[in-house]
Amino acid sequence: MKKISTLICMIIAAGFVFFSSKSTNNIHKTAQPQRRVTDKAVQTAHDNSHANAQPQGIITGRVVRVADGDTIILLDAQNKQTKIRFYGVDAPEKAQDFGEVSRQYLADMVAGKDVVVTVVDVDQYGRSVSRIKVGDKEVAEEMLKAGMVWLYTSYCHIPECKQWKQLETQARNAKIGLWANPNAQKPWQWRWENK
Repeated sequence: MKKISTLICMIIAAGFVFFSSKSTNNIHKTAQPQRRVTDKAVQTAHDNSHANAQPQGIITGRVVRVADGDTIILLDAQNKQTKIRFYGVDAPEKAQDFGEVSRQYLADMVAGKDVVVTVVDVDQYGRSVSRIKVGDKEVAEEMLKAGMVWLYTSYCHIPECKQWKQLETQARNAKIGLWANPNAQKPWQWRWENK
């Protein structure tokens, strides 16, 4: 019995030392100056976070504002506003060529309407990255068909992305929407160049 008591005391002491040293290491780590995170590191982390994109919840509500061609503000039944970023697509920025056209097209489709939002992730800005349906239409698909957004291939990892790529290709070949401009610039490149 004495051997068991001694063994238990040793295990408890070893655990205390282990956890104490972990806490001390964390204190030292947080006291270090913050390092600048590169765009590549953010992209890699974000790519990995979407690698197995699975729905994290359903939100229903009314679209009260359309920020741009891939971001809306939703008001739910509890009067809570949530900023929603579309999953898998990227619209031209408002200051970019075709940005306002893309925003207006989305507004015509969803503004003031009830939508169903399937949250896939939360991005580094706190926005819910989601798939949005108005009626029986997947909004991202409709935006791709109309040539209003780019497929964001770095972040699109669900089975539907293959079909979405075909929709983008059809719009591009038909030269509709932003594809009417042979020099249309990818939004992520435009953002990088205009930091």
